[in-house]
Formats: sequence, structure tokens, C-alpha cells
Amino acid sequence: NFERDFPGTSVIRIEQSYRSTKTILAAAQAVIKNNRRRKDKDLWTSNPVGRKIGVNGVLSEEEEGRFVAGAITDLVREEGKSLSDTAVLYRTNAQSRAVEDALRRQGTPYVLVGGTRFYERKEIKDVVAYLRVLANPRDSVSLRRVLNVPPRGIGDVTLSRLESFAAEGDVDLLAAVERADEIETIGPGFRRKLGEFSNLLRGLRDRLGEGRIGELIGAVAEETGYMGFLEEQATPDAVARLENVRELAAGAYEYEERAEEPTLDGFLEEIALLMDIDMWDDTQERVSLMTLHNAKGLEFDAVFIMGVEEGLLPHHTALEDRTELEEERRLFYVGLTRARERAFLSVATSRRGFHGLVTRSVSRFLHEIPAEYIEYMSDVYESRCASEPEDYSGSELIIQAGAWVKHPDWGIGKVVRCEGYGRELRVTVDFGRNNVKRVLARFAGLEPVDEGEV
Repeated sequence: NFERDFPGTSVIRIEQSYRSTKTILAAAQAVIKNNRRRKDKDLWTSNPVGRKIGVNGVLSEEEEGRFVAGAITDLVREEGKSLSDTAVLYRTNAQSRAVEDALRRQGTPYVLVGGTRFYERKEIKDVVAYLRVLANPRDSVSLRRVLNVPPRGIGDVTLSRLESFAAEGDVDLLAAVERADEIETIGPGFRRKLGEFSNLLRGLRDRLGEGRIGELIGAVAEETGYMGFLEEQATPDAVARLENVRELAAGAYEYEERAEEPTLDGFLEEIALLMDIDMWDDTQERVSLMTLHNAKGLEFDAVFIMGVEEGLLPHHTALEDRTELEEERRLFYVGLTRARERAFLSVATSRRGFHGLVTRSVSRFLHEIPAEYIEYMSDVYESRCASEPEDYSGSELIIQAGAWVKHPDWGIGKVVRCEGYGRELRVTVDFGRNNVKRVLARFAGLEPVDEGEV
């Protein structure tokens, strides 16, 4: 509104870019021109043409992490790039988990800019503490952490009395919780809450060995009320924390596929090992990991943008709002133009959630880059990334566990499980009244349902 509010002002367009190569700048310009709410600019640079933008399709977030970590090593060895002039960008903090794990395993130092390492985030520590209690009921340190998480009215006074009882009876803290009815200094209301908590843990322990660890993490998040606690807050921070918990489940599925004899104890030991590795204080030469929001104003020789998929970039919260969608496109433009010489984009065919694999589709932003500026790094996935874009004129159905959908014959139902990915994605939907259907998603005729219709 500046020109309207101050008539007679002059607009001076600063159109020369001193940062990026001609190729990167042209690709970014082709994308941002699709935004309507912007001042038109014809950007140009006297920099060299440079290399094409590398696009790599992967099967999962783990493969994406390995690709990024390996490509960084290649840049250092073959092109003489420095780690400190390399950045990995992503839309959500949860995406850092896979690349953090991959960088740790190959011994590449990194720093998270404006964020906390994945396994040090509060929500991850909370859920891992629950898992530790399930694996080892005598782990009183972990039990103290989750006794009132999410808040269930069990405060410090009650905890102190439980600990006194445990010390006097020479029993562990969980035994004191299970025998709360014997503690006279704890009122009946708090005894009831402790009984409910004890039953909760007992029910979760009964699940050990019955299913996959990722499913157990989903059960912990749901049955403890942790998921509901975050969903009720309905804030961007709460959404990000929930995405982190889902990513922990994804890590568990990946561990099970990799380990010869996967167990909960083994998974927890691996997390402990990753948390103990310290390689960030010895040198300033390290890769920078950050969200696209935190990348504004920065620049690097080489930039990797992860998760160039519908639902991630653009984020699923912006798909139905044109203004928000344009902001997502601007974020992608910002990320791409952080690169001085080399830019890489990665696209996953599927990503894991609480209940298994969820299929992903290529971001519309990738389709907006002219083919002449792209170099596909995998023949297997070139056809997918270069195929015609989907019709995004309406609301896209993002099928994932927990989503509400509508079928012309069966009515409204809730997705309770997703299996497979791509054309083989199968979903299990509970339509109520003992009507549970397991269908192939591409033939099911499912439509998204607004929560207000449920």
C-alpha cells in the first residue's frame, strides 16, 4: 500500500543479482513469476551460467538423508567445496532427523541454525522417556519426566510422597505408583490419577513385541494424551512438535528395516549413541542445517533443499489459501537463491508416519522450473519428477492416518492405517458401525472432508 498511501513516490527496481549463477537465478525467477501479489522484476546477473540444478528422487526420508550426506562429501572431495559454505534447507524442523542421522554416521560435522538437534527436542525426550519406562520399569529418571506429561494433575508434592514411599519400602518409583492406594499421605483423587497412569503403562507394556516400534510410538503419543494435548493447542509450535514425534516413529521404522534383530532396547541404544556423539565443538568447518525461514539473508556455495513435495513445500496448511501458497513459493525462491554456485533438490516418493508409509507427490514448484535448468541425478526417478504436474486447481487429498475422508457409498470415515506408497498405497478406513474397509487408494474414490462436516 506504500504507493497508494504516498502518491508521487518513485519505484526503483534493484534487479541485478551478485550472488547466484545465471542458471539458478533463471530457475528461481521462473518460479516466483507465478506469484501474483508481487512487484514485477526482471532479475539478471553477470555471473557465469553455472551448473544445472540437481534433482534427485528418493524412496524415503532415510534415503534422502543418505543422498544429501553423500553428495556433501562428494562436493568436498571432488569440487573442493568447504563444509562451512554448504547448507541443507527444509520446510519443517522434523525433516532434520534423517539428515542429522546420516551426517553423524559418516562423521560429517554440522550445526543447526536457529534450532535444536532432533534428539534434544523436548517432545522427543518426552516420548523416548516413555519408551525407556516401557523397556525398563525400574528407570525412575525417565518415569519422573513423564509422570505429569502431558499434564494430568500429578504435581511435585505427590511425586515427593511417592519417592518417600519408594525409599522407605526399598522399591522403585513405578512400584510406588502401582501401590499408591497404600500411601496415606496421598489423597483419593491423586490415588485415582496414579491408578489411571499405572493402567496406562501396563496397557502399553502389553503391546511390546506385538507390533512394530513405530506403531508403539504412535500408541504412546495417542494413548498418553500427548498427541491430543498438542492438537488442542493448535499453534504452529504445537504442529511442529507433533511432526517431530511422527518423525521419531519414522526413524523407528527405518531402524527395524536396517537391524538384523530389531528390538525396543536396540532402538533406544541407538538413540543414546547418536545423542552421545559430539563432533561440533572441535572445528568451525561444518555444514549448516536450517529451515527455509531461517535461511533468509544468508548465502552459501552449495545449497540442498529437502522435501520438494506437495504437503511439505508447499506445506499442507497452505494448500487451500492462495496468499499462504504464494508465501510458500516465496520461501522456495528464497531457498533456491541462497545458492551461489550449486543447488540440489530432493523429492521422496513416500515418508513414514505413525502407521507406516504415506505416498508423496512432486511439488508444483519443481514443475514450475523449466526443464533446461534441471539435471536429474537418478534415471529411475527422472520420469516421475519430470512428468506432467497434477491438477492443483482444487484441494488435494493428502491421505494419512487420522485424516477424515468421504466415499460415495460408505459415507464419512477416518483413515486408521496407510500401507505402501505411490500406485500401491492401501488405506484402511473406519466408516463406523463395524464397517472397516481396506482399499487401494487410487481406485477408492475417496474425497477429503472438512473437520466441520464430521
